Amino acid sequence: GGTIAEVGTPAELFSAPRDERTKQFLRRVRM
Repeated sequence: GGTIAEVGTPAELFSAPRDERTKQFLRRVRM
């Protein structure tokens, strides 16, 4: 685990993640 350095609503995170770590996290989740 770890913290996700991201600002915005969950909807914004899933539609346009700006943090590379968040993108990688979402990629794993969407598998």
